[in-house]
Amino acid sequence: MSNTVLSFSGISKRFGDFQALHDVGFDLKSGEVVGLVGANGAGKSTLLKIAAGVHPPSGGGMVLFGRQYIPSSPQLAKTAGIASVFQELNLFLNMSVAENIFVDDGFRNRFGLIDWKAMREAAAGILKASGLQIAPSRPVSELSIAQQQMVEIVRALAEKPKILLLDEPTASLSEDQTAWLFARVREAVAAGTAVLYVSHRLDEVSELCDRCVILRDGRLVATLEKSEIRKDLLIRHMVGREIASAGPRRAERAGAEGGIVFECEELSVRGKLRNISFNVRSGEILGIAGLVGAGRTELLNAVYGILRPTDGVLRKEGDELSVRHPRQAIARGIAPVSEDRKKEGLFFGETVTCNLNASAVANRSLLAFIDRRRERKRAGGIAGRIALNAGHLPDPVERLSGGNQQKVVFGRALLTEADLLLLDEPTRGVDVGAREDIYAVIEESAAAGKGVILVSSDWEEIVKLADRALVMRDGQIVGELTGEQIDEEAMLHLCTEQKQRREEEQQARGGLRNLVGSLFSASNRIAVLAFLLAAVFLAGSVSSPFFLNRINISNLAWQSFVYVLLTIGQLAVIICGGIDLSVSAAMTIISVIGIKIYQAFPDSLLLCLAAMLAAGVLIGLLNGFLVVRGRINAFIATLGVGIVLQGVSLVLTTKPIAPAPQILKTVANGSWLGIPIVVYLGLALFAVFSVVLRQTRFGRRLYAVGESDLKARWSGLPVGSIKIGSYLISTVMASLAAFYLLGRTGGAEPIVDPRLTLDSIAYCLIGGATLAGGRGSLGGSLITILLMIMLLNVLGHSGVGIFYQQIVRAVLLLVIVIAYNQVESRRHTGI
Repeated sequence: MSNTVLSFSGISKRFGDFQALHDVGFDLKSGEVVGLVGANGAGKSTLLKIAAGVHPPSGGGMVLFGRQYIPSSPQLAKTAGIASVFQELNLFLNMSVAENIFVDDGFRNRFGLIDWKAMREAAAGILKASGLQIAPSRPVSELSIAQQQMVEIVRALAEKPKILLLDEPTASLSEDQTAWLFARVREAVAAGTAVLYVSHRLDEVSELCDRCVILRDGRLVATLEKSEIRKDLLIRHMVGREIASAGPRRAERAGAEGGIVFECEELSVRGKLRNISFNVRSGEILGIAGLVGAGRTELLNAVYGILRPTDGVLRKEGDELSVRHPRQAIARGIAPVSEDRKKEGLFFGETVTCNLNASAVANRSLLAFIDRRRERKRAGGIAGRIALNAGHLPDPVERLSGGNQQKVVFGRALLTEADLLLLDEPTRGVDVGAREDIYAVIEESAAAGKGVILVSSDWEEIVKLADRALVMRDGQIVGELTGEQIDEEAMLHLCTEQKQRREEEQQARGGLRNLVGSLFSASNRIAVLAFLLAAVFLAGSVSSPFFLNRINISNLAWQSFVYVLLTIGQLAVIICGGIDLSVSAAMTIISVIGIKIYQAFPDSLLLCLAAMLAAGVLIGLLNGFLVVRGRINAFIATLGVGIVLQGVSLVLTTKPIAPAPQILKTVANGSWLGIPIVVYLGLALFAVFSVVLRQTRFGRRLYAVGESDLKARWSGLPVGSIKIGSYLISTVMASLAAFYLLGRTGGAEPIVDPRLTLDSIAYCLIGGATLAGGRGSLGGSLITILLMIMLLNVLGHSGVGIFYQQIVRAVLLLVIVIAYNQVESRRHTGI
């Protein structure tokens, strides 16, 4: 009986005019590791994503466990027993390790809410069994790239898949971490899992795989059995020609004896680098080795102006250098190749030609206009040097394979004509053939007199290319190797020596500053807002004898309640990565519709309320479908809907209309036990939405989708319905706000007040949300509402005019926003 679990038959895939796969077919059997190798653009990742349900094939088919397999989504593939680890990390950075391991999975208590304790205990067990010492409650954003990669691998294995798809899983892993991965893969294979393994590291393929399938230009060109898997044979099939094995090259070069092109003296960046000193000579390749987290990338970022040094001096050709922005670095002849091409190195949506020339605008302008002809000529010239097919130059850069994208980043640095190149993992994701070409370009640059700083996790590259090598650990240089001293064993020894402990010294130097930074960090935002609220409350209590009057306190509650309703709805949309500019207009037309129906049917209160609620639902569905199905930007879609709703309101009535139902007046203006009814309603809504956001599957899905549509889709979440649901929440809350304002004012006003929308957005952002999505705090948002309403009240009691009140309020909002943005900026840049 055959143990084949998955069969590919005649698989083809076309993206527009580009044919990524041509008639690919092979079998995958249980309990084996099949290597899938090929040069950049061979179609490896595309094939894995077809199997994972990310892309549908253009032709051919798949058979899974003897049945036709047509996955329409990653969720269907997951249900069928296929787990995937893609090149692009698919973790939600704003969530904990446990949440990522069990994204959208089980752990419900008898009330249907998330059982956090059970989830964390289960995650801790999985992490421990996998040999990872990572706290399950730790946010993924605090982990290194390598740790994130390992967590994603653990998540895939935790599903106990029948088939495991691994796409370049060791790209960010050290040697020890790679050994950890191989142990986990062998455990899964021993349990019967079939593994399809993609890697550019051919030594790994030889060590791990039982068979090897080789693609070239989207076609299957060879299948090798275990005994045939040799590096030379793999390379020949991958590139279609023989490539001479290049030995160490340092001995072939005379060495760098030019003048010092760059010098770094006692460079420090708080919390990242300490007392870094070195120099680079003209024509020299200076390698920098170290384990993940050693500070290699941070050092290059400090030189390039991304991180702000807190101490030390930089010099370029003897002159002191002050680089506060990458633009200044480029102007002084410093150019980088970024470690993360997707986030830092490329402009997606632009052509390859545009990306290649992006850092050299000053060198290609004609009377301040871009010389397109010269731009194309320069791009064509550099394409040949970096082994990039010139036919790709007019294409959008996102259409290229990962390796070809890396070549574009490298070519962009060369086109600046800089004399100091900062190369951070310049061959990451590049196939063996192109890697040799890039090595040649690096040596050619050095031979032309450029200084080169080369950071690489592949220490063989440093051994081959570097004239000198610095070894970093814990943000410091712990050793320097030259000549024949440069070997992997020596670098590993320096990297893994016992760490020096300076924690007490650091705490003594920066204790107060760290305390202030912690106080104003995003995690402590609610505490800061609560402190400001208490300060305003105290100021009001002291400044006016009427502030603590029961009537005044009730007025504060009544003034705040409409913002509570609108901000709750707006927060759901912002967390989900959208924005709703239609809420003021929605509230206006819902009020007008309610009064119109009540006038026509004065004895049908329920009809009036139901119509208002239905109008809110319809508006929410309209917003959601325009954004999700129509693929219209949320800002444009909801702004347009708001304008239309304003027009419809004025068509229905051009003047205020009344009366409102008496029950709405009673609820909006009444009290119970001396406390306004809206206080009870506000507390109930706060409790309900706190539970929804924190304790329900829908709430966690909101955060996941908001952080990344793509990650959420690849994780199998119903992205479209979640987004539509967020807009429904927003407009239903606008309906409730319409109920409330009808009760407060006794009638409906057809003119829209846009301040309600803008204020609700501001309160969400100050309370902890971000327009990028994936973050937001209900408690922080509601405290912000109370703070602003109370501030205006105190100013009014102090005799400050209404216009000055708005100025003070606006200034306070700006101060809070700027303070938090500065803290976030320093957290990301190390300033």
